[in-house]
Amino acid sequence: MRKIIPLFLLIAFGCQSNMKLDGIWEMDYTVNKSKVLYSHGTTLLDFSSDSLFFVQIGNTESGLIDTIIIEDNYYEVRDSTIRIIASNDTINLIFHSITLDSIAFSIDGSEEISVAKKLTPLKGVRVNQKDLVGKGFEVLNGEFYHKLDFVNDTILFDGGYHSFSNWSITTYKDFDFLNTTDWFFPKIPLIKRNDSIVALTNKGQDLATFKSLIAQRTKSEFIGKWLEYDREPKLPLISKLDTAQTLYITTDSIKMQRFGKIRNYVFELNNEGTVIHFANTPSPSKPFWNPRTPMEIIELTSDELTLLERHRGDSTIIKYKKAGNI
Repeated sequence: MRKIIPLFLLIAFGCQSNMKLDGIWEMDYTVNKSKVLYSHGTTLLDFSSDSLFFVQIGNTESGLIDTIIIEDNYYEVRDSTIRIIASNDTINLIFHSITLDSIAFSIDGSEEISVAKKLTPLKGVRVNQKDLVGKGFEVLNGEFYHKLDFVNDTILFDGGYHSFSNWSITTYKDFDFLNTTDWFFPKIPLIKRNDSIVALTNKGQDLATFKSLIAQRTKSEFIGKWLEYDREPKLPLISKLDTAQTLYITTDSIKMQRFGKIRNYVFELNNEGTVIHFANTPSPSKPFWNPRTPMEIIELTSDELTLLERHRGDSTIIKYKKAGNI
């Protein structure tokens, strides 16, 4: 069977004969007619002697993020060209520019130019799953912002973008990557320093520190029967049906009654106590499936609850009064 070289691999190797390639490189971006496409760190290139290991971190499309796909190829350098040899295929890649920590290249005859950055070996304490499970963090550094809630060992809620994903710590050699099923979330190396989790750049420099979020509320404060008494925007009066919603909240479930129908949901409160999200999503078989959007908690007192629900760009604020205990 003819072996197909992945596109990420093909665009990754222009260099000069005196270039020291040994080490691990991370695909950074591709430029085509002034358009830049970032790879989000899903692909690594591991040069060792005359062997090249193509390393795919997880599989975002299938949701199998705790796996690593490794493909071994032979390569050789000839002047400003790298020849990649796999089975009966030979690919020539042309060097465009080079620095100590990056290479720019294209396939012979292609207008696309790609850049890979060399990863600097990290020094510090290794990060594992238990350092993150059940905890919430704010990750902030200039343009990079996420509010992450590691609900359990498989589900991650990104409060900055109101999105769910599966997650894992994926390790390749000396690097521990935070890996998710969110295509746009970068696969970033993590390290633990002075009891803090730190995200790093490819050069081993600090990208952002994971700042622990302090819990404001607990599940026990929500237990009871809650009756809707107001919402904005208001619903049109299209029938005689009661449009008000009733919530029956226990420590692990929310029963919603409206239009004469009852729906049950298993829910989790984020670590900060500001968002209610639903623990039955996503799943490994349906990593992007989310039957109900999260509800943000605007206000909670002993007898009033105000929630914000988002629906495809629109939002609704719903106010409830407590009508008793369960």
